[in-house]
Amino acid sequence: MARVVYGAYTTVAASLAGLPTDANLTSGRATAEIDASAARALDYHISGFFTVASAHVGTVFEIRAYGLTNASAFNANVSGGGLIDTSGMRDSLQLVDQIPISTTAAHTIYWGPKSIAKTFDGFPPQRFGLAFFQNTGDPLNGSAQSHMVGYRTIEVSGN
Repeated sequence: MARVVYGAYTTVAASLAGLPTDANLTSGRATAEIDASAARALDYHISGFFTVASAHVGTVFEIRAYGLTNASAFNANVSGGGLIDTSGMRDSLQLVDQIPISTTAAHTIYWGPKSIAKTFDGFPPQRFGLAFFQNTGDPLNGSAQSHMVGYRTIEVSGN
């Protein structure tokens, strides 16, 4: 009889500490690419948390994903530290979540789990990554311990 098996939570390299603010949500940071080509996973559930140092009510934190079906690198102008500039190509990234900021106080926001398969119309790509954008008016908290991104695989076992 088949059963669903949840993999261990795996953190992903994502430099969200001090993530700059951008009114147009085009400049942000990207995670390291996740190579799912050898896995038998039906899905990847992504989740994490981030800490806003201060913010403006009515602003958002946005999570987008990119997917690749081969070994080519994503070409969105990713530079050192995971900085990403998606001007002119933001719409080619799949929206995973848009989290409204509803207070001006410093606080931690937990998000997810979100399905990568659902993000890509039912099937996770062979390789994927996430990009984060925010327009709170201030950079995110500068402490690396104030942010985390990771995933858990969802597989089917025949035992």
